[in-house]
Amino acid sequence: MMGERIGVIGAGSWGTALADLLARKDHDVVLWSYEQDVADAIEREHHNPRYLKDVQLAPGLRATGSLAEAVRDASVLVCVSPAQHVRSIMRDAAQHMRDDAIVVSASKGIEQDRLSTMAQVLAQVLPQGTATAYLSGPSFALEVAQEHPTAVAVASHSHEAAVETQQLFQTEYFRV
Repeated sequence: MMGERIGVIGAGSWGTALADLLARKDHDVVLWSYEQDVADAIEREHHNPRYLKDVQLAPGLRATGSLAEAVRDASVLVCVSPAQHVRSIMRDAAQHMRDDAIVVSASKGIEQDRLSTMAQVLAQVLPQGTATAYLSGPSFALEVAQEHPTAVAVASHSHEAAVETQQLFQTEYFRV
């Protein structure tokens, strides 16, 4: 399990906190940011000046403005984009995904214009048969980044994807 290549899609506060958690577990994590200046700051200074400015990020965490670069070769993709953008972003990401990649949705909310859940959106845009899992709070990005005790739930139609997601994220302070 250690050393997996993980693409985290969305460098807001929640995406950055999850990417940092995974990088601190010695995974090869590439965080995609829509904002190139955020990706550059994470690469250069290991902090996210826009969304988690007071948190020093793991030295091994990498960031990019290229969605293809973040997705390519990742065995796990963690989608943490705003719910209203998940459809278009994951449709683009699907073109670069490994066939056996697991997609973990940590996006909060529903698609506003269609009232679709993230499970419904991903089922429509990902290749048929893609294993998906859903990570849900209650949780706060800053508290997770500061390693405060947090408990979340994971759900999936695939027992294997749920267990892998649990093991991937589980730490002493982040219980899944």
